[in-house]
Amino acid sequence: MKEKFVALAVLVALALPALAQVSVKYDEFRQVTEVELSPPRGGLLNPPEFYAHTTKEAVSKDPAGNHITIGFTSTSKDWEYLDCHFLHALADGTPVELGESKHDGSVGHGYVIEFVDVHVSLATLTKLANAKEARFKLCGTVIPISPREHEELAQFLAALTDKSKSTTDGTAAGGTETTPALATQPVQAVQNPRGLVAAIDGNDIYISLGKADGVKVGDTLAVFADEGSEKKLGVFTVKKVFEGHLSSGTFEGTAVTVGAWVNR
Repeated sequence: MKEKFVALAVLVALALPALAQVSVKYDEFRQVTEVELSPPRGGLLNPPEFYAHTTKEAVSKDPAGNHITIGFTSTSKDWEYLDCHFLHALADGTPVELGESKHDGSVGHGYVIEFVDVHVSLATLTKLANAKEARFKLCGTVIPISPREHEELAQFLAALTDKSKSTTDGTAAGGTETTPALATQPVQAVQNPRGLVAAIDGNDIYISLGKADGVKVGDTLAVFADEGSEKKLGVFTVKKVFEGHLSSGTFEGTAVTVGAWVNR
């Protein structure tokens, strides 16, 4: 993981800064599907940039657990966060509880690359991704999450709840390549879109279906305990649709949990 970031840091000959990339790769030796949001790199020295990674299996087996790693990496001429690397977050001005942060880094030829990250749950990441304004504070550095990064996080969340595996070269099992987070996706109406309850934040329910799936505000979808269940738990009503594969709304029915099956 971190070796990939080090390699990116030394590619200083790029004419234009790269976009962040959401990748999904299946590791046949570990039998897990890795989901990674890699930071863009446009030169040797870079301010803190966001990254995230986890496996689908860890999140699906324990949706409420802190199995998602999020953090920031930076390159500079000297150590900046070696002795001070606490990480705090705000979502629309409200503090978001994060776990204890960890620091790692290495020295290169004329630069130092550092990593500061924490482990969070799917619900915590969803809250940060869908806030109108999300900000982090890394030691004394305040880092706002940009609209572009919001879109990248939405795609990262969607990838976590997509049940398809991907091949070892980063393409989906059916042959579809993973795309940069800001790549334009055609919006097509899907007759029977299927997804999962991705997160629950108070009265807000998030599902892994969004604009790319043809979902619209006001749509109603049935919710089941799992894919094979015939007993309907209730109805999900779409209140807000995000780019990619994510939307939020309300649920009416019996108790619903993260991982429940959603379809039309």
